[in-house]
Amino acid sequence: MNSEILHNIKDTPFNERETFNNAILLLSMVKSEYYYIVGFSRPDNKIEIGFDFEDSAYGKISEAVTMSFSGDSSGIKVATKLANVLFVKETAMPFSAADYFAFKNGCVYYDRVFEKDDVIPASMDKLNGIILSVKKELGDFINQALVYILNQGRK
Repeated sequence: MNSEILHNIKDTPFNERETFNNAILLLSMVKSEYYYIVGFSRPDNKIEIGFDFEDSAYGKISEAVTMSFSGDSSGIKVATKLANVLFVKETAMPFSAADYFAFKNGCVYYDRVFEKDDVIPASMDKLNGIILSVKKELGDFINQALVYILNQGRK
């Protein structure tokens, strides 16, 4: 469809468009207690997804990740700079964390690539699994980080 008001996505491969479309469809149907769409860019094939975490120690916090469907040819790239974790006095990650968590200037970055399906480009079940696994990884890391930060304040 040609139109001056629509983005030209002819240069985007079909499988990337379909994976992106599947993700938008999935995210529009998911209950917000799991995750929600913060924003998306069709020309960039990116979706920003929000997560809410709640704990008795720190209350309710939110984090957002960006899923890029064309930023890495091998899969779907999920990345963020954590907004609620900052290690001000540390020069390195103060505890052991998975390889996809990186530390730079007191900030923590999450960067991971998930493989796309071969037959159908990232089915809705697979996308849901990816998003929920990212939420779990972030939640576990945040809990560990905030316990560390709270314990440092008691010293």
